[in-house]
Amino acid sequence: MKRTLVLVRHGRARMDPTDDTAMALTATGREHFASTVTTLSRLGMRFDALFHSPVLCAVQSAKLLTPLVDGEARRSALLMRPPEADLLDLVTAPQVCMVGHRPFLAALVAWLTIGRRTHADAFELDRGGVVVLEGQPEPGRMRVKALWPCEALRVCGSQEGGRT
Repeated sequence: MKRTLVLVRHGRARMDPTDDTAMALTATGREHFASTVTTLSRLGMRFDALFHSPVLCAVQSAKLLTPLVDGEARRSALLMRPPEADLLDLVTAPQVCMVGHRPFLAALVAWLTIGRRTHADAFELDRGGVVVLEGQPEPGRMRVKALWPCEALRVCGSQEGGRT
Protein backbone atom coordinates (compact mmCIF):
# COMPACT_ATOMS: atom_id res chain seq x y z
CA MET A 1 0.00 0.00 0.00
CA LYS A 2 1.21 3.50 -0.87
CA ARG A 3 2.37 5.56 2.12
CA THR A 4 3.44 9.12 2.79
CA LEU A 5 6.47 9.40 5.04
CA VAL A 6 7.41 12.86 6.28
CA LEU A 7 10.91 13.10 7.71
CA VAL A 8 11.74 16.12 9.86
CA ARG A 9 15.11 17.05 11.27
CA HIS A 10 14.80 18.49 14.78
CA GLY A 11 15.07 22.24 15.32
CA ARG A 12 18.28 24.09 16.25
CA ALA A 13 19.55 22.77 19.58
CA ARG A 14 22.06 23.73 22.24
CA MET A 15 24.87 21.20 22.49
CA ASP A 16 25.38 19.52 25.85
CA PRO A 17 29.02 18.39 26.12
CA THR A 18 28.17 15.94 28.91
CA ASP A 19 25.10 14.24 27.45
CA ASP A 20 24.15 14.04 23.75
CA THR A 21 20.59 13.09 24.66
CA ALA A 22 20.08 16.29 26.69
CA MET A 23 20.43 18.73 23.76
CA ALA A 24 17.48 21.12 24.14
CA LEU A 25 16.04 23.39 21.46
CA THR A 26 17.31 26.95 21.64
CA ALA A 27 14.75 29.77 21.83
CA THR A 28 15.46 30.53 18.17
CA GLY A 29 15.22 26.84 17.29
CA ARG A 30 11.82 26.60 19.00
CA GLU A 31 10.58 29.75 17.24
CA HIS A 32 11.75 28.62 13.80
CA PHE A 33 10.36 25.12 14.29
CA ALA A 34 7.00 26.56 15.36
CA SER A 35 6.93 28.44 12.03
CA THR A 36 7.66 25.16 10.26
CA VAL A 37 4.68 23.57 12.00
CA THR A 38 2.48 26.53 11.03
CA THR A 39 3.48 26.12 7.39
CA LEU A 40 2.88 22.36 7.44
CA SER A 41 -0.56 23.01 8.93
CA ARG A 42 -1.36 25.58 6.22
CA LEU A 43 -0.34 22.99 3.64
CA GLY A 44 -2.91 20.59 5.12
CA MET A 45 -0.36 18.13 6.48
CA ARG A 46 -1.79 15.62 8.96
CA PHE A 47 -0.18 12.51 10.42
CA ASP A 48 -1.70 9.24 11.55
CA ALA A 49 1.42 8.48 13.59
CA LEU A 50 4.52 10.34 14.70
CA PHE A 51 7.78 8.75 15.82
CA HIS A 52 10.68 10.66 17.29
CA SER A 53 14.12 10.02 18.69
CA PRO A 54 14.44 10.07 22.50
CA VAL A 55 16.98 12.93 22.27
CA LEU A 56 15.49 16.01 23.97
CA CYS A 57 15.59 18.30 20.91
CA ALA A 58 13.67 15.68 18.88
CA VAL A 59 11.18 15.20 21.73
CA GLN A 60 10.61 18.98 21.88
CA SER A 61 10.29 19.25 18.10
CA ALA A 62 7.81 16.36 18.05
CA LYS A 63 5.78 18.02 20.77
CA LEU A 64 5.44 21.10 18.57
CA LEU A 65 4.17 18.84 15.77
CA THR A 66 1.49 17.11 17.89
CA PRO A 67 -1.36 19.43 16.77
CA LEU A 68 -0.92 17.83 13.32
CA VAL A 69 -1.09 14.26 14.64
CA ASP A 70 -4.40 12.40 14.59
CA GLY A 71 -2.90 9.24 16.06
CA GLU A 72 -0.17 8.50 18.51
CA ALA A 73 3.26 10.03 19.05
CA ARG A 74 5.96 7.62 20.23
CA ARG A 75 9.66 7.62 20.98
CA SER A 76 11.86 5.26 19.03
CA ALA A 77 15.57 4.71 19.53
CA LEU A 78 15.58 3.32 15.96
CA LEU A 79 15.83 6.98 14.85
CA MET A 80 19.20 7.30 16.58
CA ARG A 81 21.10 4.93 14.29
CA PRO A 82 21.52 4.12 10.61
CA PRO A 83 18.22 2.94 9.12
CA GLU A 84 17.46 -0.77 8.99
CA ALA A 85 14.37 -2.82 8.17
CA ASP A 86 13.01 -2.57 11.73
CA LEU A 87 12.59 1.21 11.26
CA LEU A 88 10.47 0.61 8.16
CA ASP A 89 8.23 -1.68 10.22
CA LEU A 90 6.97 1.47 11.98
CA VAL A 91 5.48 2.80 8.74
CA THR A 92 2.11 1.04 8.95
CA ALA A 93 -0.25 4.03 8.74
CA PRO A 94 -0.95 5.98 5.53
CA GLN A 95 0.65 9.24 6.79
CA VAL A 96 3.66 8.86 9.10
CA CYS A 97 6.01 11.53 10.43
CA MET A 98 9.47 10.83 11.87
CA VAL A 99 11.58 13.37 13.74
CA GLY A 100 15.26 12.56 13.89
CA HIS A 101 18.86 13.53 13.27
CA ARG A 102 21.58 13.97 10.70
CA PRO A 103 22.98 11.81 9.18
CA PHE A 104 20.39 9.10 9.80
CA LEU A 105 17.44 10.86 8.14
CA ALA A 106 19.49 11.57 5.00
CA ALA A 107 20.56 7.91 4.90
CA LEU A 108 16.91 6.88 5.22
CA VAL A 109 15.90 9.12 2.29
CA ALA A 110 18.73 7.72 0.13
CA TRP A 111 17.87 4.14 1.07
CA LEU A 112 14.13 4.53 0.40
CA THR A 113 14.52 6.43 -2.88
CA ILE A 114 17.58 4.96 -4.58
CA GLY A 115 18.02 1.78 -2.57
CA ARG A 116 21.45 2.71 -1.18
CA ARG A 117 22.34 4.45 2.09
CA THR A 118 25.73 5.47 0.71
CA HIS A 119 24.40 8.53 -1.15
CA ALA A 120 22.97 10.25 1.92
CA ASP A 121 24.94 13.44 1.25
CA ALA A 122 22.62 14.11 -1.71
CA PHE A 123 19.69 14.45 0.71
CA GLU A 124 21.14 16.60 3.49
CA LEU A 125 18.48 18.22 5.67
CA ASP A 126 19.16 21.37 7.63
CA ARG A 127 17.82 21.69 11.19
CA GLY A 128 14.04 21.94 10.94
CA GLY A 129 14.09 20.80 7.30
CA VAL A 130 11.38 18.49 5.95
CA VAL A 131 11.34 15.86 3.22
CA VAL A 132 8.13 14.20 2.05
CA LEU A 133 8.38 10.72 0.55
CA GLU A 134 5.63 8.81 -1.19
CA GLY A 135 5.35 5.16 -2.22
CA GLN A 136 6.10 1.77 -0.72
CA PRO A 137 8.24 2.00 2.45
CA GLU A 138 10.89 -0.33 1.02
CA PRO A 139 14.41 0.37 -0.24
CA GLY A 140 14.27 2.06 -3.65
CA ARG A 141 10.44 2.14 -3.73
CA MET A 142 9.67 5.70 -2.57
CA ARG A 143 10.03 9.02 -4.36
CA VAL A 144 10.74 12.50 -3.06
CA LYS A 145 7.52 14.50 -3.27
CA ALA A 146 8.95 17.61 -1.54
CA LEU A 147 12.11 18.76 0.19
CA TRP A 148 11.83 22.00 2.14
CA PRO A 149 14.69 23.70 3.96
CA CYS A 150 13.80 25.19 7.33
CA GLU A 151 14.31 28.74 6.08
CA ALA A 152 11.66 28.37 3.38
CA LEU A 153 9.18 26.88 5.85
CA ARG A 154 10.00 29.54 8.44
CA VAL A 155 9.42 32.41 6.02
CA CYS A 156 6.12 30.92 4.84
CA GLY A 157 5.03 30.27 8.42
CA SER A 158 5.84 33.79 9.56
CA GLN A 159 3.80 35.49 6.82
CA GLU A 160 0.21 36.47 7.58
CA GLY A 161 -1.97 33.79 6.04
CA GLY A 162 1.13 32.34 4.38
CA ARG A 163 1.28 35.23 1.87
CA THR A 164 4.04 37.75 1.31
